[in-house]
Amino acid sequence: MNLRSLSILSVVLAFSLPSDTSAQMLIKRGDIELDLKDIDARMSRFPSGEAAQFARDPENFQRMLTQLLNNRALAKEARELGLDRDPNVQRDLELAIEEILAIHRANYLFSPEAMPDFDQLARERYLADPGKWAVPDTRIVRHVLVGSTDRSNEEALEIAVQVRKAAEEGRSFDELVEQYSDDPGKAENAGRYTVDDPAKFDPDFAAAVGVMTKVGEITGPVRTRFGYHVIRLEGIVPGRMRSFDEVKDNIVRQLVSDYRKTARGDHLARLWMGKEEEANEELLRELPRRYGGRPEEEARQTGQ
Repeated sequence: MNLRSLSILSVVLAFSLPSDTSAQMLIKRGDIELDLKDIDARMSRFPSGEAAQFARDPENFQRMLTQLLNNRALAKEARELGLDRDPNVQRDLELAIEEILAIHRANYLFSPEAMPDFDQLARERYLADPGKWAVPDTRIVRHVLVGSTDRSNEEALEIAVQVRKAAEEGRSFDELVEQYSDDPGKAENAGRYTVDDPAKFDPDFAAAVGVMTKVGEITGPVRTRFGYHVIRLEGIVPGRMRSFDEVKDNIVRQLVSDYRKTARGDHLARLWMGKEEEANEELLRELPRRYGGRPEEEARQTGQ
């Protein structure tokens, strides 16, 4: 069966097969085949929880199967060539075994029994600074953008000043947006924006909006990289404190991410604590030359 024609559904369903069928052929190309035990073994490299994340995308399995089929075919050729009897290859195989064992040992750091109580840690983090999880005020604004791309800054500023004056004198903001705004989105939103996350907006625009407090207030011209803005505050949705239950999942995800980033390093630091390191400095210095990393130095020494 060609891998490209492999039904992804069949791969996913294979993981629900009873254990006594795991040795049955899963996919075969020529005389190279893989069974479910091969995939189980490779999937066991994932730390607890990450296998499920990998399995959410069926294309991940297609890439894995391709790699494993290629590896098995090339390894078969290597044995036929006698490469597995080469002393360097045998030592490299030992290193590969150590690498795989290290992966599985490290995975124990993420086993459920080794993990801390993230729910409790999340509650502690929330209680330490509940305000951090507050929903800030949301401001609804409309603006007229006088662009400075096709006109000089001076011309754009002059027009923006006129727009503000007209707005303060009571002219319809709808008319001002229609007549003067160069915002390409005005056809869809008539110049209206909900500023609930200042990071989504130009910093100068967001800063100007952030200090507006009275509905109907007009500010500007505000200079940004887009030009000059005249902004009118349409409304304010007051912020509020979010409960622990609302933010718990987000906090736990962050805690788990932080733990995964640091747990292996912390474990290795403890593993090597108090153990002195010795090195053959002369051999270390010779490593680049040993593997051809300093051809210019070799040329100087041989006079070539």
